[in-house]
Amino acid sequence: MRNQWPALSLVAVVASGLLTGCGSENTGDTSDGSTVVVGMSDDVLATDPASGYDPGSWLLFNNVFQSLLSFPKGATEPQPEAAENCRFTDTQARVYECTLRDGLKFSNGNPLTSKDVKFSFDRMLKIDDDAGPAVMFGTLDKVEAPDDKTVVFRLNAPDATFPSKIASGAGSIVDHREYDAAGLRKDGEAVGSGPYKLESFGDDEAVFSVNEHYKGTADPKNGGVTLRFFHGDREGLKKAVLGGDVDVAYRGLTAQDIDDIAKSSDGTGVEVVEGSSAEVQHLVFNMDHPVAGKLGVRKAVAHLLDRDALIEDVYRGTASPLYSIVPAGIAGHNTAFFDTYGARPPRPRPPRHCGRRASPAR
Repeated sequence: MRNQWPALSLVAVVASGLLTGCGSENTGDTSDGSTVVVGMSDDVLATDPASGYDPGSWLLFNNVFQSLLSFPKGATEPQPEAAENCRFTDTQARVYECTLRDGLKFSNGNPLTSKDVKFSFDRMLKIDDDAGPAVMFGTLDKVEAPDDKTVVFRLNAPDATFPSKIASGAGSIVDHREYDAAGLRKDGEAVGSGPYKLESFGDDEAVFSVNEHYKGTADPKNGGVTLRFFHGDREGLKKAVLGGDVDVAYRGLTAQDIDDIAKSSDGTGVEVVEGSSAEVQHLVFNMDHPVAGKLGVRKAVAHLLDRDALIEDVYRGTASPLYSIVPAGIAGHNTAFFDTYGARPPRPRPPRHCGRRASPAR
């Protein structure tokens, strides 16, 4: 999913939990064109979309680069972004064709054509970085650019989820004149066609300005964004938002922090905003463990988990139970786990007594 600055342009995320942000009232919608300061505890590990499969990096990708499709606020299906339209052209979901919008440009003024789209996917697959998104595209056989506005993806197997994949940060389009076809960019700079332009990137913050060449569905309502990194310091992020040092705390607050801020928001000028998200938290097992590796043990744990209690007591109501590997709102989601295990452990039955019942004394 492509998720852009909350309340700043689009919040393009899809449901299965709650994306919660805290900030002063009306943050992001600055009619005077001032810069908004966003804080998060995550680091941005990459500025090159051929690498980076982490939430911080994808936040940067989703605002600096465009993809052919995106998930607009509240949408559960990908919608055109850099593309004018996209569709499967066969009945087997193996040929996917997109037509680009007219007049697309990168932030440096260079035109964006189907050549750049093909280059971006070919480059990402060729580099195949261990920390990159190439692993998502096992069904992609080749990309064709028959003319400047048409892109054709040929798949080696049917893949109904392909539109959702290219709507994510993995589908970021780069300028073929600015990137090496066989290697990652190492200078910390980025050139894309998204709603924002990366002005500078450092250890503690990244600075973005509005991209005047952008043509898409987002509508930035500010003069730029400064993204501050708290490097895992959640308490520091909480203090910064309460103290007014950041306008929006986007990621990294604990459920307890969010609950505390919500309870003390009266009179502080801080507002907690909740929205849907596709972020998922997993409890995973070591399959090589002599106990946890047994299917019966894992099924027993699944039966014993009280998901409602976890949501209420641990996550303080900031999440929702997930009963499928695929998040709610994404193609392929179902409630298989709920159907099998339910929301909470079954109540124990009262013990049964065996033997002949004694006759009452006469």
